[in-house]
Amino acid sequence: MQENERKTRDSAKSMFSDSDDSFPIEKISEDMVRELNNQLEEEEKDHMNKQGKDHASGLLENCFELLHAKDDTSKFVSLTMLARLLNDNPDFLFAFWENMDMKFLDRLLGSKNYEYADLGVSVLFAFCSDEKILRSSLMKKRIPALLTCAIRHYDLCLPIICALSSNPRSAKSLLYYTSFIINEFPLPQALEILSYGLYALEKIQLYMKPIFEGIDKRNGWKSPDTSLFFRNLFARFPVHLWYSNDLSSCIEPFTKVVLEEFITEESIANACVMLFSLLKAVGTDEVMEDNKESLLLVIGRCAAEIRANLDLLVSTLDEKQKHESLSYSVCSCYEVLGILIHYICENCDKLSQTIEPTKFFQLQSTLSELFGDTMEFIRDAWDNMRHHERFAVHVTVVSAIATLCLWLTEDDSQYKQASGLMDVFMALWKYGWKNGVEYAKWIGLALPNMLSEEICFKAFKNVKGWEIVWEDFKRCNRELEAMNSKQALFEEMAEDERTTQAFQDFYILLEVKSIIPSSIWKHELFRHPLWKDMLDESS
Repeated sequence: MQENERKTRDSAKSMFSDSDDSFPIEKISEDMVRELNNQLEEEEKDHMNKQGKDHASGLLENCFELLHAKDDTSKFVSLTMLARLLNDNPDFLFAFWENMDMKFLDRLLGSKNYEYADLGVSVLFAFCSDEKILRSSLMKKRIPALLTCAIRHYDLCLPIICALSSNPRSAKSLLYYTSFIINEFPLPQALEILSYGLYALEKIQLYMKPIFEGIDKRNGWKSPDTSLFFRNLFARFPVHLWYSNDLSSCIEPFTKVVLEEFITEESIANACVMLFSLLKAVGTDEVMEDNKESLLLVIGRCAAEIRANLDLLVSTLDEKQKHESLSYSVCSCYEVLGILIHYICENCDKLSQTIEPTKFFQLQSTLSELFGDTMEFIRDAWDNMRHHERFAVHVTVVSAIATLCLWLTEDDSQYKQASGLMDVFMALWKYGWKNGVEYAKWIGLALPNMLSEEICFKAFKNVKGWEIVWEDFKRCNRELEAMNSKQALFEEMAEDERTTQAFQDFYILLEVKSIIPSSIWKHELFRHPLWKDMLDESS
C-alpha cells in the first residue's frame, strides 16, 4: 500500500515537472518581457519625437525670422532650411505657405537668372502637393509671375502648370489669363498650357473667344499645332460645351482651313472630327453657303476613306482594340456624311441649280456606291462576328447604321439590297433597348418608306419585325406614363424623344396592319384617346 502511494506521488510529481508543461509558463514570461520592452521603446520614441518636434518647431520659427529679414541672403538660407524641414515634417507645409514672403518668391520667378528662377519654381512646386494651397487666393496671385517665368523657362514651369490644372478651381485661375497665354507664348506652348487648363473643366465656352481671336491675330490657323489642339478639344467636348454665339463672327477662317485639309492632307481623320463639330455648331447652311465645291470634295474624300477600310474592319471587328484608330476615323467620316446628306436632301432643288448636273449626278452615284458597300460590310460583319452584343456597340457599326438609315429614307433605289439586312436591323433595334444606342429611332425612320416595297415588306414579315416594333411601342408608352407621374425627375427633351418614337412605332404598325393579329388592336393602350382617335382615322 505504501508502495502504491509512493508510485502515485512520483507519478503526480512527474506530471508537473514534465518538460512539455513548463513551455507555456516560459512562453508567457517571454511575451511579458517583450511587451514591456516594446512599451519602453515606444515611450522613448515618443519622447524623442516630442523633442524632435520641439526642435523642428524651433527651426521653423528661425526659418520665418530669416524669411522676413531685410537682406536676401537670410531669405536664401531660410529656403535652404525649408527643404530639409519639409522632408522630415511635411505637416509644416501649410504653415510655411501662410508665412511665405510672396514678394520674394515673385522676384525669384521673375528673375532672368536661371538659378534664381529654378529656385523659385522649386519652392512654388513644393507647395503644389497641397490641394488647399492650389485653390488659395495666394496661389492665384502667383500665376502672373509663374507665366512670366514660363515664357523664359517653359520646361521648368510645366509641372506647376500641370498641377494647377489638376482641379477645376485652380484651372480657372490659370485660364483667367487665357488672352495673355495665347498672345505672348509661342503657339505650341500656348495651346499646350490651355489644353491642360481646359481639360480640367466641364464647360469651356467662356475661354474660346480669346483663343480664336488670339490664333487669328497671329495667323495661326494653318499651324499643325492648331489643328491638333482643336481635333483633341472637339473629340473631348460636345458642341454645346464649347460653342457660344460669341464665336460666330470669328469661326469662318478656321472653317476654311479645315475644308482645305480635305485637299492638302493625306489623312482626313482630324479634318472630319473638326468639321463635324463645326457643322453642328454653326450649322451646315452657314458652313457650306460659300463652299459648294467643298461639299462635293468632302463627300468624295469621306466616301473614299470609308470604302478603302471597310474590308479590313470586317476581319478585325471582333477583336478588341485592334485598328481602333481606324474605326474612329471611319466613324468620323460617316458622321460628317450624315450631316451633309441631311443638308443635301433639304436643299436638293437649290443645290441642283448651283452645282453642275454632271457633278450632281456623280455625287448621287458616289453615295449609292458607298452605301452599297456599307450594306455588304454590315452583312459580312454580322455573319462573321461571334459576339453580336459587341457588334451592336462598335463605333463603326453605330455610325454606319445611323447614316445608312438616313440615306434609305431619301433613296429607294437600294431597297432590294437593304431588305437583306432586315434581320440585322430588327436585332439591333432590340439590342438598343439594352445598350442605349438609338437604333429604334434610326431604323424606325427608314422603315415606313422601305415597307412600301414588297420585298422589304416580306423580309419584315419573315423576321416578325412587327413584334419588336409593338414591344417598343409599349415601352415608349410605359416610359411616358412614368415621366408624367414623375415629371420633375425627367428632362422635357427626353419626353419629346419618347413621344416621337411612339408615333414612329405607331405608323409602322399601321403600315403592316395586315400581318398583325387583330387582338393587338384591342390592347388597353389603344383606349387612350390619342391612339384611339388615330386608329379610328386610319380605318
